[in-house]
Amino acid sequence: MCRFNSGFFYLLDGLKDYRYYWRVEPNVHFKCDINEDPFKVMKNGNYSYGWTMTMPEDIKSIETLWPTVKQYLHDKKPHLPADNMLEFLTDDNSETYNTCHYWSNFEIGDLSFYRSKEYQEFFEYLDATGGFFYERWGDAPVHSIAVSLLLPKTKIKHFPHTGYYHKPNQGCPLREEVRKELNCACNPDQDWTFHFYSCTEKYYLVSDKPRPF
Repeated sequence: MCRFNSGFFYLLDGLKDYRYYWRVEPNVHFKCDINEDPFKVMKNGNYSYGWTMTMPEDIKSIETLWPTVKQYLHDKKPHLPADNMLEFLTDDNSETYNTCHYWSNFEIGDLSFYRSKEYQEFFEYLDATGGFFYERWGDAPVHSIAVSLLLPKTKIKHFPHTGYYHKPNQGCPLREEVRKELNCACNPDQDWTFHFYSCTEKYYLVSDKPRPF
């Protein structure tokens, strides 16, 4: 599953006429009204990747992923935008991966990014090592590393006010006026967005964008 979602879903015949996708998992809930068309937001903002929740990955499942990424960078020498989000991924100048990733059970993306030569080369390099089989290289860290390295930070979009719930984590706007405006049915005391274990604070620090709440 993780290998398919990392390297093949965007090549399906059923998606060939589409530019954007929105991944919606079974048994998720949106506890707030979504009063804007996410696809229009992506297109009008010229975004390539949208997310709503972040967290660290279990390092035991991806022990060799970051060393493989570093070897890919050494061997392939891809063009990396000067204003990328590398610092979102590492706390020690690229020596190790801090395991921060965008939770891929909610993601909105531009399929042309995944179909690009740059992403295909990235995935094929990872795939050739067998890591998807010998460890659990999830599509969430793979997507997150790819967009953080290969895209400028302006291409990555946070959707903060959906009230997204995927057991056990909940997003909930912290400002009362936002919750009222969007008819949210969630408890801000249970919000994961800026939980101490979340990586969202790190995202806003690196992206130079103001916090939404």
